[in-house]
Amino acid sequence: MSMLDGVSQCWWLSETCVVNWDAWAAVGTMLAVVVALGVGVLPEVNRRREGRARALGQMHLAETALETQLLHLGRAIAASQAAAFDFNVRQQVLAEMEYFDPPVVAGLLSFSEHLGTDAFKATARCAVDMQRVHTLVSQFKSTPVSAVVEGGRWLSEYLVAAYLSMDDARLAYSAVLGRAPNDIPEVPFQVRAARRRGE
Repeated sequence: MSMLDGVSQCWWLSETCVVNWDAWAAVGTMLAVVVALGVGVLPEVNRRREGRARALGQMHLAETALETQLLHLGRAIAASQAAAFDFNVRQQVLAEMEYFDPPVVAGLLSFSEHLGTDAFKATARCAVDMQRVHTLVSQFKSTPVSAVVEGGRWLSEYLVAAYLSMDDARLAYSAVLGRAPNDIPEVPFQVRAARRRGE
């Protein structure tokens, strides 16, 4: 007697033909559960897989964009060392900050479940620092041409903090993407000093 005899004895080699309707109901219920799970779970699995692929793509774009932005931010840090910001210095800082693009990083916050804890923290900090600096520097656009703004440490400290958080985010993205980060040339000495102090 085989296992199939428990479901139905109407097989070629059976002696009798007795259908066990309870056993057939159990088989049907099991098949219905398998189909329902497949219909319910597969879209979620596909959605997560697609979300992970989009997050990695966005992360790659953000990492590459941050490399370019760090070069220009480094030049803005150098220009911000002036004792006073006349029109020419403001224009120099503004020209370097034209490459500053906070939404590239901020867009990654919508992929929080795919970033991992370290990359998410770095992204959040980076997005806040970038937006702060972007808002601060954009005020230079409305400053009258003849105005002279007190320069020095107040702006430089914000720029250095943004540089550090951008670099931390870039390094976190490289780790998630599984590759070695590119070296950034011309790192300002203020950034190197702040990194040594552990800021």
